[in-house]
Amino acid sequence: GAWQKTIELNIGTLTCGLARTAVSCFKLEPEIHTALKAVRAAEVGVYHLAHREALTAGSTLLAAANERMAARGWDPLVGVAAEGRLVAIYVSKKLRSPSNVNVCLLTLQGRDLVVVSARGNLDPLLELALTSPEWKKQQQSLKASNPLCKSYGNNWG
Repeated sequence: GAWQKTIELNIGTLTCGLARTAVSCFKLEPEIHTALKAVRAAEVGVYHLAHREALTAGSTLLAAANERMAARGWDPLVGVAAEGRLVAIYVSKKLRSPSNVNVCLLTLQGRDLVVVSARGNLDPLLELALTSPEWKKQQQSLKASNPLCKSYGNNWG
């Protein structure tokens, strides 16, 4: 269909670096500092479909998005289409390490499409996730319910 650009914003490496430096002066939750530390650059685009008739079924849109993203060097990571909504996450085929990852989020609701792509370092986010109380609680729950953990005396993981 004919998508009309509503807004497009590009935040480059320099801007992200300046934002990290400026925010470091403020007392914020550690998670916010960690998230800012992870992002290196980002782009956001918001688009509106001009004609409702051009809107097709979510599964058809997801298949078309996967095809177009593959042609641009992206692999699908997650894709969900239901009740007029679509969410898809892609990762660059050029993935070399967690410290240099390109991801893209595509979400469609009604006739509004939002596309966010970001380049960053996943290491700080992984560390945050793995040290969170929720993760530790989940680990303990899995160990308690897993017969392999019981037979090996909970000495792993």
